Amino acid sequence: MLYVATASPASAQLQAITCDFISPNKKVVIVNKLTRLEVLESQESSTLKTVIEIPVWSTIASIASIKLKGHPTSSILVLTTCLRLFSLSYSNIAPHIVTSSSVSIFEHHTRIAEYQTIAIDPLHRCIAVHAYNGLLRIIPLGPLPPSKGRRGSRAAATSTTDDQQAIDLSRGYSVRLKNLNVTDLAFLPTSSDYLPTIGCLSADHSGRRVLNTYHVNLIEKELTPVSGPAAIEDLVLQDPGSETLIPVASDEGTEGILVVGEESVRWVPLQLSSGSDTSASKGKGRAGAPAQITCDLPVGMVQAWTAVQDVPGSFLLGDIYGRLQLLKIGRAHTGKVASLSIQDLGDTCSPTSIVFVTPSLIYISSRFADSQLIRLPTSISGDSMSVEGNENDLQLVEGYASLAPIMDCCLVTTEGGGASHVVTCSGAYKGGSLRIVRQGVGLTELANLEIEGIRQLWNLSWKGEQLLVVGFVSETKVLSFSSPTSNDDEAEESEVEELELPAFNTDIPTLLAGTVGPLVFQVTVRGVSYSDASGSEVSFWAPEGGKKVTLAASAGTQLVLAVEGGAVLLLEVEEGCFVQKGAATFPNEVACLDVSAIGGQQVATVGLWTSQSVSIVHLPSFKTLVDQPVETTYLLRSVLLTTFADGVTHLFAGTGDGSVASYVVDTSSWLVLEATAKIISLGTTPISLKAFIARGAVNVFVSSDRPTIISRPGDRLVYSSNVSGCTPFDSSTYPTALALASPDGLRIGRIEEIQRVDIRTVPFEDDGPQRIAYDSSTSTYGVVCLARDIDRRTGEQTTRGSIKVIDSNTFEELSHLPLLEEEEGQSICVAKIGEDTCYVIGTAFVRQTETQPTSGRLLVVVAFTLDEELNIKPVASWAGAFIALNISLAGNDSILVADAMRSLTLLELKTSPYALNEVARDYRAFYMTANAALDANDEFIGSESDLNLFTVQKENVTTARSMADEHALSPRGAFHLGEMVSKFTPGSFVPQFGEVRNGTSAHLVYATSAGSLGVIAGVDEDSSKVLSELERNLREVVVTAGELSHEDWRSFKSERTMRPPAGFIDGNLVQAFASMSKEEVEKVLAGSSEHQRISVPEAHLAKIVEEFGRLH
Repeated sequence: MLYVATASPASAQLQAITCDFISPNKKVVIVNKLTRLEVLESQESSTLKTVIEIPVWSTIASIASIKLKGHPTSSILVLTTCLRLFSLSYSNIAPHIVTSSSVSIFEHHTRIAEYQTIAIDPLHRCIAVHAYNGLLRIIPLGPLPPSKGRRGSRAAATSTTDDQQAIDLSRGYSVRLKNLNVTDLAFLPTSSDYLPTIGCLSADHSGRRVLNTYHVNLIEKELTPVSGPAAIEDLVLQDPGSETLIPVASDEGTEGILVVGEESVRWVPLQLSSGSDTSASKGKGRAGAPAQITCDLPVGMVQAWTAVQDVPGSFLLGDIYGRLQLLKIGRAHTGKVASLSIQDLGDTCSPTSIVFVTPSLIYISSRFADSQLIRLPTSISGDSMSVEGNENDLQLVEGYASLAPIMDCCLVTTEGGGASHVVTCSGAYKGGSLRIVRQGVGLTELANLEIEGIRQLWNLSWKGEQLLVVGFVSETKVLSFSSPTSNDDEAEESEVEELELPAFNTDIPTLLAGTVGPLVFQVTVRGVSYSDASGSEVSFWAPEGGKKVTLAASAGTQLVLAVEGGAVLLLEVEEGCFVQKGAATFPNEVACLDVSAIGGQQVATVGLWTSQSVSIVHLPSFKTLVDQPVETTYLLRSVLLTTFADGVTHLFAGTGDGSVASYVVDTSSWLVLEATAKIISLGTTPISLKAFIARGAVNVFVSSDRPTIISRPGDRLVYSSNVSGCTPFDSSTYPTALALASPDGLRIGRIEEIQRVDIRTVPFEDDGPQRIAYDSSTSTYGVVCLARDIDRRTGEQTTRGSIKVIDSNTFEELSHLPLLEEEEGQSICVAKIGEDTCYVIGTAFVRQTETQPTSGRLLVVVAFTLDEELNIKPVASWAGAFIALNISLAGNDSILVADAMRSLTLLELKTSPYALNEVARDYRAFYMTANAALDANDEFIGSESDLNLFTVQKENVTTARSMADEHALSPRGAFHLGEMVSKFTPGSFVPQFGEVRNGTSAHLVYATSAGSLGVIAGVDEDSSKVLSELERNLREVVVTAGELSHEDWRSFKSERTMRPPAGFIDGNLVQAFASMSKEEVEKVLAGSSEHQRISVPEAHLAKIVEEFGRLH
């Protein structure tokens, strides 16, 4: 059994629309991200923020918005690739996302169309859905007229009453569409006197682009050719790349259609009868037809368009290469269209949609690069808002990181064996880059100081300014950060000044520094030195008998000290002085100390040496509230008691081996809930715990060699390197920041969203990265690049291949090695030649005169220079493949081959003599995209072009039932992933420390063309039984948009077969258990019947789910 879960969801944005989905008349941006919808809301800072995420148990083919009369907000229509059509609306009452209508539009004995879309009549009389070749699904909206009339006449038009009904998708029916290969379809804006009219662009049997218009007759339930001024029948278009229709409206209805091609835009007025383009149809056009109006485009397939707000006759066009253009319609004095003009605005990302957020801001979604929020030039938007740079240039307001498409990736592990990050080759069409993906919290770095030897950090307020106290082994420094005073635009770094405070002795190490009430203090082994806010009165407090202070903690107006002999003292501020208010002696020396306000009470949390226990005591009485032993053989190093935003109080104890023990504490009775006890290994060095607030929520920063931020309900690793201390640092220069100390420096940054991956971009400009390998001995990456240049006048494309060697720490380019003309790199690996490692690159010469490459080279890069070609001698061959797309190692002497038609084949290399022998094969026909060997039992995993995962296993000779079984890779598991896997990489995405978690072992990290990263892990027999039962019961409780079935979603699908999932656990569904309410948990445990009841205790089940959740 395998556990499959997403670590970073798909980031490709296939479509974007705007509508008032949440609040009336307040537009939001809704983005299609393959298997989920994201709702983005505009912020005051002119940026967009995700406010709602809507998961969908299917792949989303198309979305559209509709707002019916009488409805305060818009609804979203969603079409999925499983042929489910549903509408979503927003409610202020939970659950907020409501499925108002859902229907299957599956048709037997039909062929699914490549172009699937939802079109809505501008007058909201009907919806048209194109999902099958030759069929159009029509859904009427509102009541039908009471009488029939002549087709195309005023009497036959549907009425638009004020009393509109809710969307009922079950009213739909299918009508025949003679055009099979549709490339675009759009409703034309006609008046209410005429039937709904559709423009249809398609390819005929010879590949020519043909334009037709049809009436949608809602009475006769059929499509009828248009007669009258909107008649266009089989109009052949000159531009063979014509892909897009732009209806143009006038005050009287539709005026015409702009047909956008690869090389030109053509204006088609709706004044033609049956006929075709005079230049391409042998003179069949009607006599007296107006002259053809066209405009040349720079060569590039237009992918998206939108009408410019408040500027009639102007449209923005975005092509696949990211060029944004302004198309304008010129009119004669009579008002008729007289000309078309195009204006180049600049470069953006390769678009899938362009939508207006405000009259001056557009959002461009992309599946090949980062999506962008762009400010238009003032000459277009008319916005007089002051902006940086040239007001006539496009200005990038914000980018939205995307990994799609991932061409290749490598998993980089640290010396301790845990995975630190994944490096991907992402993007296409001049949007290519390397992406460094780390699992955890993003930290926006604001300042970085190279200061070695920092042990601890504290912040304090001094004369209205936030200062940073830096503790070293033998000294202390107080730093002030201020904004730069230079007027030089290049002066970006803040100014740092070392201060001398009256109460501070900087020549000795500090145990604690800060502010308690009106006093500024420093705790050292000698005692407490403090002063008032002005520094005019300095005092010193020391423990009796000259005992040394070992630890200190503070909160509010209280300062708690631990001194030699196991004593803990409480100091409070009275009349500007520290006064001892209480004391207690513990049986052992105090190992760690914390003070906090919990439930309106001040409490101290004390960790002890020797006894390995934690006590929570009330202040100032020192009454013991909790005495909790910690099951560990390592010494306690840090304790923390904190209450998260949901009101749950947790006790944390960090140990010397890098583990954290956690317990839920019931503060009403001060009882530790033993069922919640758990110990998690987060690193290998002693732990230090610190609570802080980020984005309004309480979080815990765990300082170690693997720093972690713990939030509720989950925790995720931070990308920082070894951190020895941290403190909140909310200064005027760096508001809401966090200061982090490491052995080699001081970093100040701002925490981004908790529980997400952190992505760093290394742009490659025009050199798109295609393949990557990592050499740990030289700490470098070898990257195979390909630059594509296109002549925008002729359309001729040229390529330039190259190899880059990149420093893995700084990501500086160490070497750039160009390949020969027409040569492209196809693969790269790290090999060892003698005592040295090198990069070996396989290339192919891609010539336009050849249908496929017939020659190539093997190259060696040694010491960052290109060596001579690698001379090799073939010693063995195997000719059993149709097209071998991918190979992977399956042990020391076996190779697994993935084929374009013949699925998987296992080969064995013999050395005496050399030979490649076929051992076993999967006899099914799959078009493979990636493959890998699993850890044990001769089991292998593959992904294929129908977006499925499957596993096969080589039969043991002793258990094979026949000779045929002995040479077969027998099918085992089947699972529909919904994304195309481009790479399997052995290893773990999250560091694994100590013993392997019960029931799980990490196997693979996978990357997909949609930009997602995921993990595949092995599950033992006991855990697989529990998780299978949990997954089954969750299907009955978890409800997602569209009333879709989870089992149908994960069923193995191909053109001819569909079978239920087997051998895989859907980790995305299983993890939903961790965030369920008490009532939902009870439903899941009970099941729908007695035999589906889960017998495993809730606490144990939650622990299993959490352990697997930590894999991703």
